[in-house]
Amino acid sequence: MKKNISISRILTSIIICVLSCQNLAAQIAISTFQPAEYVPNIIKTEYINRISTAAGNSNTAVVGGSISNSLKTSTEVGMVWSTNAQPDYTTDPHSQATTVANVFTANLSGLSNGTTYYVCSYALDNNGRYYYGDPIKFIVGGSADGNLNFTSYSSPVQVYADDLNELDILLDGGTVLSRGTAAANPLINFTNANQLTAVGVTLTSSKDDFSIFLQGFFIPKETGSYLFTCEADDADDLYVDGLPLITQYGAHSASGLGSHTASISLTAGVKYAFRARMQERAGQEVLQVAWKSPSIQAANGAYVLDATEISSF
Repeated sequence: MKKNISISRILTSIIICVLSCQNLAAQIAISTFQPAEYVPNIIKTEYINRISTAAGNSNTAVVGGSISNSLKTSTEVGMVWSTNAQPDYTTDPHSQATTVANVFTANLSGLSNGTTYYVCSYALDNNGRYYYGDPIKFIVGGSADGNLNFTSYSSPVQVYADDLNELDILLDGGTVLSRGTAAANPLINFTNANQLTAVGVTLTSSKDDFSIFLQGFFIPKETGSYLFTCEADDADDLYVDGLPLITQYGAHSASGLGSHTASISLTAGVKYAFRARMQERAGQEVLQVAWKSPSIQAANGAYVLDATEISSF
């Protein structure tokens, strides 16, 4: 069933640049900010796209961010990183984004194996004032912990998300119910809401009109083409390495594993951004993500959720 969603969009989409959206943040005057201001609703550290490991201090990462129209004309936008919980543009290494629209990416280099870092987006304006988004924590190297980070939301209106923008709006305009880290199984392998609440995910009392956002890293054990499947009730999407692999929006029941699939070429040991989202309007609550490695495909094996290839950091 089609309908209009009249929620003002607070944040620009992570994946696409929606230049025509009416962003509340764009109405805020830059002159009201202090010389160093944390404005995570205006400039945002969205995701760590991938972390490549090498010997010693030669590791690299690609980090993506988004920026509202009110800071889009900044003289410099990029990422700053540190081993301290709050990176500082004036003292810590930073990388300017090569292209700046409402979304951007920056390359980090010189990262040390086994080290925990914090990275956040920054913008520098014509008057020398700089602004930060919230930092994201990540670790270079290390083994997968089998967990994912979750955020659950109550939906601001009782509607189905019929496309990417509508799902973005439901999350941006929703109320955060809980945040945390839990095992990938059941976070991306549940067939009823009780499996989520059992691991600490807070949902609406009715178990309807909620959304869940799951993110972490996929660390393939093999090099080659991985085949992913994502099935859900209702709207869902799956991104790996910042790419939309599988998207299903609107009202629908969950199909069997393998009904909706996509392949992506991956390199063993590289940390790739992993993101799955699911919106529940009413009825059954389902999200199932699984995959086949190159060797499983060669053997014509079944889909698996291999927690040793999933990590929350």
